[in-house]
Amino acid sequence: MPTRRYFARLIAASPLALAMPALAHHGYMRWDEDNPVVIEGWVSKEMDGFPHWEIHVRVDGVDWEVDLGDQWQLQKAGLREDGGNFSMRRKIRIEGIRPIDRKILRLLPRTIVLDDEETYTMNVQG
Repeated sequence: MPTRRYFARLIAASPLALAMPALAHHGYMRWDEDNPVVIEGWVSKEMDGFPHWEIHVRVDGVDWEVDLGDQWQLQKAGLREDGGNFSMRRKIRIEGIRPIDRKILRLLPRTIVLDDEETYTMNVQG
């Protein structure tokens, strides 16, 4: 039969248990802000809006994950908040920052150019 001490520990641990999904999603990643990179390719996976908008960009046969931020960041940049600008196989060039760990193919965009015509400036924070 559970004791008071058991219930006290359970109650004390509950905030930690609630925080674990947030930690798993956000994690800790160091970004190389001093060395921006440019990738050019096409949208290979359309946007997913929860909890951040993300697309994949195929570059030389390899997919990069691009974190576009939330709907407010898209809207502020002049993009559709429902992600309608990023349709499959659309040509895209992105200048942004990547993690210091070069094995991770992830990018936070600073500038996005679609079809060599439409340019958007993003403010996604690393």
